[in-house]
Amino acid sequence: MPYKTIALRRASEKKYRQSPKGKATISTRAKERRATDPEYAARCGERTADWRKRNPNYSREWKATNTARRLLYQAHASRHPCTVTLEDIVIPRRCPVLNILLDPAAPPRDPALPSLDRINNTLGYVPGNVQVVSWRANQLKRDATLGELIQLGKFARKLQKK
Repeated sequence: MPYKTIALRRASEKKYRQSPKGKATISTRAKERRATDPEYAARCGERTADWRKRNPNYSREWKATNTARRLLYQAHASRHPCTVTLEDIVIPRRCPVLNILLDPAAPPRDPALPSLDRINNTLGYVPGNVQVVSWRANQLKRDATLGELIQLGKFARKLQKK
């Protein structure tokens, strides 16, 4: 019997019937059960730990896929032509411009957040014209022309010599 007592089972069924529109989810019932039944909670924890041991790269793979989907969604939402697919988006561990570690779980506008950059802005988001860089690198590159970036680099080098 999944519940320790019939009273616990009936209480759970009553909550299910009284929930809005009768839509208590299984996860809600499982949460209630984990809160009231320590043995069940321990079994759930053990199963989760076993699964994580068998799938050590799942979190990283999921974050990478989810980040690629987010980047693709943002590309489609822009006013530029977009024919790039998930397979075209490769997320490196480090930003190729600033050499900082990319963090797919970083909050919005964080310097380490991966960002989809168009190499040639006139072509749009098409295969071969996109690269993943850090949000900071994309912001630095956003409005500047090549000449302005070169001038900025020369100025920074001049300041370093002083």
